[in-house]
Amino acid sequence: MNEVSVIVFSRSDKSATVTLETSSARLASRELTLSPGFTRVGFELRLPDAGLVDLQARIATAEDPFQVNDVRIETVSVGAAPKLLYIEGNPASARYLRSALQSEGLDVTVGSAANLAGTVWNSYDAVILSDVSVKHFDEATMRSLERYVRDEEGGFIFAAGETSYGEEGYSGTIVERILPVEFRVEEKWKDLSLIIVLDKSYSMYGRKIALAKEATKAALDLLEETHRFGVITFDWNPYTTIPLQLAAKKDLIKDGISRIQASAQTNIYPALERAFEQLDESPSKVKHIILLSDGKTYPDDYEELVRRMTEEEITVSTVAVGEEADQELLADIAEWGDGRSYFIEDAERVQQIFIEETQIALEATLIEESFAPLVKRDIEAFRGIDFEDAPNLKGYVSTLARDTAEVILEAQDEDPLLARWHYGIGRSVMFTSDVKNRWAADWLQWDGYGKFWAQIVRETLRREHGAEVDFRVVRKGDSADVELHIIDEEGQFPKGLSPALEITDPGSSVRTQPMRQTAPGVYHASVPLSISSESPWRFELSGDGIPEDALAKAGSTRTVFYPYPDEYRFYPPDQKRLEAIAAETGGKFRPEVSDIFADLGESASVPTELWPLLAVLALLFYLVDIALRRAPWLWEMLQVRIGPNREELTD
Repeated sequence: MNEVSVIVFSRSDKSATVTLETSSARLASRELTLSPGFTRVGFELRLPDAGLVDLQARIATAEDPFQVNDVRIETVSVGAAPKLLYIEGNPASARYLRSALQSEGLDVTVGSAANLAGTVWNSYDAVILSDVSVKHFDEATMRSLERYVRDEEGGFIFAAGETSYGEEGYSGTIVERILPVEFRVEEKWKDLSLIIVLDKSYSMYGRKIALAKEATKAALDLLEETHRFGVITFDWNPYTTIPLQLAAKKDLIKDGISRIQASAQTNIYPALERAFEQLDESPSKVKHIILLSDGKTYPDDYEELVRRMTEEEITVSTVAVGEEADQELLADIAEWGDGRSYFIEDAERVQQIFIEETQIALEATLIEESFAPLVKRDIEAFRGIDFEDAPNLKGYVSTLARDTAEVILEAQDEDPLLARWHYGIGRSVMFTSDVKNRWAADWLQWDGYGKFWAQIVRETLRREHGAEVDFRVVRKGDSADVELHIIDEEGQFPKGLSPALEITDPGSSVRTQPMRQTAPGVYHASVPLSISSESPWRFELSGDGIPEDALAKAGSTRTVFYPYPDEYRFYPPDQKRLEAIAAETGGKFRPEVSDIFADLGESASVPTELWPLLAVLALLFYLVDIALRRAPWLWEMLQVRIGPNREELTD
């Protein structure tokens, strides 16, 4: 979708209808009440196909004395839709994101995860991988994807899922190297606390208990020294055979497991409660219990106990061995505990199940809990998206952001949800949740889902290079100011160009005007305009030496509308600026007449220049002196006339 804003000015409160249309169709219409001043009216709409589009905004109000200024027309350029390759690990789920992106005007091709080898990545502006298993990649395909991003400025978006986490996922691969995160968590000691609750009643005697002990040891072998491990055994009573501890001294722990002996009756509840007490104090992120039993137990409030465990984020899986096991209860415990239940008739499978359960628990990076995304940094791609109204996501893959990555959205515990960075000259984005009907099931119904992903994709797209042409036409008063900027593929200003404009006026007469060069790679022209409300002025660029590919990309035609004189654009005075000037200079905003001429007791000195008077006097004395020198008899006559007085004065 494209966002178009119309700015309307009104002198008073009034009802109005604002309509946005092209020459052939009405696109949108809104009814609203205008307040005095400017009102911004926003429209979200799908513009027609690529090319130039004349958009007309029309406002209709009652009793409008100046209808000539009720229409505004502008020409916008609509580019070709970006081409995306979208590969979804579960093809049936591809329809959600594909439909959302297509509705936002993107050209989406859905590829097959099973046929990644030989993919021509650079045929697309961006590539999206969603929940694709690493088994579909060979090394050559990973390297070609890396070259696409690093060397060919490709855009790469990786959305996580249940197949992309853990040591058996992308950890340590070339794909991980492209991404702004690592598929591991920072503090390994927090990853997992595992307690095995083992039935050692009489019914387990012999081969069953021996196989169960070996399975417990096999589970221990899968753990790292920074994980925590414990064993609770039970018959009628619970026993802390191995207290919950770091799995560092494995030989000592295995020795304790080997000494387990079968005895007495089966009573699960106290053992399960003791395991809960130990895990409740553990600092681990993932806390898991594997419960194994082969017999009937005494009744108790198991549901209440297990519900309390799940509230503390402790999960429980159960293994029922043989027909005598309390299969229904064990299945219920697994369901209440958000775990998995197993029924086996042959104890030989115990070791395999313990290994599988431990491996699942070890995938500490997979966190299936509801959470609200937290905006860590507001970016341009989030414009118009209200995350406060966004539904919760239901899970994500816990990862570690790289030092130079930009974390934009966070999940819980400050784990990155949306991160991005530059890899080589390309862009790479990681979304640690998914885009479909598992973790993002509620997002699919959110109004912002399509807009969010479309704007993230647009920011990640490969940028086109080569020769650049910037062709601008702007109306200034009653003339069109035309500028052309050209840079060739090597980043240099081309020489020897002769650009010209083919000008079509509203009366359809055509003339050609050359453009003059004003700077390296810069050409300019000024074209007088006349008013016309019927059709626009059109300017088509032509001339020798202009790169055709760059011109095709930028467009060679521009239009300018001049529907009415600027006198009808009734813009108000900038009162805030006038108030600020008055305040800064100690004046008064909107003064009375008496204030303007008031005597505020202030005085000022006004200097007067004396040199003109002195110059005139000097000139006069100079002329007198010349006269007396040229005519001595004047001096003698003067002496005769003042002589008696002089004698009288000397007496």
